Amino acid sequence: MLRDLSYPATLEIDEDGRVVVGFRDLVGAQTDGTDRAEALDEAQDCLREAVAATLRHKEPLPEPSPPQAGEVMVPLPLAMAAKVVLIHAAREAGLGPRGLAAELGCDPKEAQRLLDPDHGTRIERLTEAIRALRGPWLKVSLCRPDVVSEQS
Repeated sequence: MLRDLSYPATLEIDEDGRVVVGFRDLVGAQTDGTDRAEALDEAQDCLREAVAATLRHKEPLPEPSPPQAGEVMVPLPLAMAAKVVLIHAAREAGLGPRGLAAELGCDPKEAQRLLDPDHGTRIERLTEAIRALRGPWLKVSLCRPDVVSEQS
């Protein structure tokens, strides 16, 4: 089970002076910005989309690698992190949308939306569903996006 939904990212300057961000754990996940701040903002959106694409294709989400020197840890946005936890808990329980609906006592269409990585769902509803499946608690921590790992 995924414990931390922050992924290491590299930041490099391209020949046009743009800051390019890449995620080695998520093939093809790359974005850029005019400066470091914009690139890091774009990085979180890129990470969300890469994770959503992985979930849409029903592929396993890779565990985040430990950061290497010079990398920045980019956290998955809270709502998408909650979706990941719910989808993982439902898969572990062998539940699809209908089974999840039965567990939650809701309409199958609502359960489908809960499992849809592209559907915006209130965080309160996601945490209710996770609790109903006895999934792990969500832990929120604060970090600064400009802190670069000095680990090697």
